[in-house]
Amino acid sequence: MYDVGIPFNAVYYDSFPTMVEALGQFGPVMKPPSYHEVRVTCLKKEVRHTHELLRRHQEDCVRYGCSLMADGWTSRNVKSLINFLVNCPRGSA
Repeated sequence: MYDVGIPFNAVYYDSFPTMVEALGQFGPVMKPPSYHEVRVTCLKKEVRHTHELLRRHQEDCVRYGCSLMADGWTSRNVKSLINFLVNCPRGSA
């Protein structure tokens, strides 16, 4: 973790214990993913997954309606930031 700059709070992610358990099942025989696999193959899979989650949110918005929310503040370097979110029964996106 230290040599690649993974933040310490990564241990609080729900996925962290799952990852450690999965690594433990394979032990030293597990081959780590290549740069290409992480940058292309895995990323494409995550993009497809994200699009599927977004599609479900969109369907819920059509079926049940939704609310548009905005949250704004000023950063430490005095830049205005605004987050726009869409909230529906499934949650915010």
